[in-house]
Amino acid sequence: MIGDTYPGLEYEYECSNPTPWTKLHSESAEVVAWRCPAPGRHSYRMSVIERTVCGVKCPVCASEAATKRPKLDFSLMAELHPTENDPFIIQLPIDPCSREVMRWRCRVCQTAWNAAIADRVSRLASCPACKLNRRALKSDETHRFESEWHPTRNAATNFADGALQHPRTSGWWLCQVCATEFEASLSDRQKQMKQCPCCHPTGVADVKRADDAAAASSSS
Repeated sequence: MIGDTYPGLEYEYECSNPTPWTKLHSESAEVVAWRCPAPGRHSYRMSVIERTVCGVKCPVCASEAATKRPKLDFSLMAELHPTENDPFIIQLPIDPCSREVMRWRCRVCQTAWNAAIADRVSRLASCPACKLNRRALKSDETHRFESEWHPTRNAATNFADGALQHPRTSGWWLCQVCATEFEASLSDRQKQMKQCPCCHPTGVADVKRADDAAAASSSS
């Protein structure tokens, strides 16, 4: 009997069903009413064999979970390698949570690499070549900013302890091209919101030329 094999389902079986729980068979095709144990307590109808032997659960909860799952958008589908994946798998609906490893090809640099589908959806496995290029560019940019960190106007704080540790705090910079002193945070400089006002004279405030700054400091 069903009570011996699936005792936990008795609490989900609606009392309003015509067949008593004690007389129900687990392989019965009879469609009966069930009450979901989840907080929503959804009521649904399903055959006994589906709920027991097949293990099918509340369809309402399953539908809600499906809407919350990440999706494999078109841009990622376009990066699936056209010749190095099983063509039959590509034609099937792809589960975005799958751990199956696929072959991908970057749209930017055409680099091919392996990664699980779920990692690509969650952006944990982007193109390795582009990632290395971004790191190299960031390193070059950091070196350029470090060379422009003002040597005397930042309370004897070096670039690593000042700008890198507190990127949103304003500091003083010395343009390598025209020797203009100006104040800006590293974050604003990285976003190109504040650059040297003489080399880029648009929308930059709190600017002093080196000679004006020297005159002001001497008068005080």
